[in-house]
Amino acid sequence: MEKQLFMAIGVVGLVLVGLSSAYGDIPLMINHQGLVKVEGFPFDGTGYFRFAIVDPDSGYNVWTNDGTKLGTSQTPTDAVTLPVVKGMYNVRLGDVSIPNMPPISSAVFDDDNVVLRVWFSDGSHGTELLDPDQVITSAAYAYHALTAETAAIAGDADTVDGQDAGDLAMPPGYCIVGYTATTPPGYTYVGAMSGTNEWAAKAAMIDTRKACAAAVVNGVIYATGGDASGTDALHDAYDPATNSWTRKASLPTGRRSLAAAAVDGVIYAIGGSSGSTAYETVNEAYDPVGDSWSTKPTMPTGRHSLAVAVVDGVIYAIGGRSSPSNYLTVNEAYDPVGESWSTKEPMLLGRYGLAAAAVGETIYAIGGDAGVPSPANQAYDTVANSWSTKAPMPAGRSNLAAASLGGIVYAIGGTSATDGFETANEAYDPIANSWSTRAPMPTRRTTVAAAVAGGQIYAIAGTLENGTRSNATEAYAPAVYLFRKD
Repeated sequence: MEKQLFMAIGVVGLVLVGLSSAYGDIPLMINHQGLVKVEGFPFDGTGYFRFAIVDPDSGYNVWTNDGTKLGTSQTPTDAVTLPVVKGMYNVRLGDVSIPNMPPISSAVFDDDNVVLRVWFSDGSHGTELLDPDQVITSAAYAYHALTAETAAIAGDADTVDGQDAGDLAMPPGYCIVGYTATTPPGYTYVGAMSGTNEWAAKAAMIDTRKACAAAVVNGVIYATGGDASGTDALHDAYDPATNSWTRKASLPTGRRSLAAAAVDGVIYAIGGSSGSTAYETVNEAYDPVGDSWSTKPTMPTGRHSLAVAVVDGVIYAIGGRSSPSNYLTVNEAYDPVGESWSTKEPMLLGRYGLAAAAVGETIYAIGGDAGVPSPANQAYDTVANSWSTKAPMPAGRSNLAAASLGGIVYAIGGTSATDGFETANEAYDPIANSWSTRAPMPTRRTTVAAAVAGGQIYAIAGTLENGTRSNATEAYAPAVYLFRKD
């Protein structure tokens, strides 16, 4: 098998992650794109990649994608699973939201002679080293340069690491990438780099279900609860690498219209409506390694059709319904380490059937039913414990799903007052505070669940237009855009 690696943007090798980096705090993440061929042809499918930043003088790894084999020249133990489209892949090195990906310490770039080493497997022919190693000195320089530019613009600092910010300004021709085509000041839009802005049908679920919840651990998506035929306790795992579903240990308290989130490899199934209790307080934790459930402290406010999001290891449970006519503003936070709940600042507008997603330390609570399907988009600052109103969705939707990818929030499916059950896929850019329309979901449905794995958004299950349950699994690959410094 022949494998060849070509960098998508030539000499830059690695480029800075995210448009948001140009405007705010710079995350220590670096976006890497490449092209891989198998037997002379661009590979299409799921790729298994291992990455190491290497000191070429010693040949030793100073950073690896899974934190293993440091101080050696050996291949990292665990792979990062990535979609490869027409040979092209994209990954944010140091993005801890990606399974098998630890952060990158700034000390890695103290040496100006480090290189990126990449191993690839197509899942059939074993793992092979891609040749040659990629020099990343320019990327480290670009990282520090953009940090300096941001500091200078913000007026927060005159120097960075003892050097004048102006001396470190990013030179013309260097590039950044993002998940929106909005061009930042001082840059020229080059075009879409990877991703397709298209949906693909994946393996159908084992059973049809609606109003389930979804969460991801180590690149595997777990669909929990929901209304299935005769039970609300199903718990299944979808592996994008094999495009297959597997039945797992049942949810102890069967529930529909619940919420789920993953923290430190554990999934928490919260709230919902069970056969015995319409507005549940139950909080149950699933360990994928042991395929087992345990009971955790109950949520203070019983409710269903709530939304959850995770920031800094804390789960925030927002909104929902606690009676037929009660649209909750409640916001309660669960700390899995301390196993305790606390009450936070309530949401500005009470809603149920809403969706939530986090970008950085801010949670966006989107849509929901406030008597009618609402277009509301309200941002919760978890540090300041305060809410603010943001640009509303183009049209109100309830029982939708939301997911965050690359600093962009995607609002998918649901029910609207005008079109009924929706295929809508709309993207919110927190930096620009604006919405854009993306490729619609193929299967029109409401009470849909969503999860992010391998750089794609998966829309799972839901209620079809005729009221029946769906077993659809559909994956959306957003386009990635390139911008060149003027």
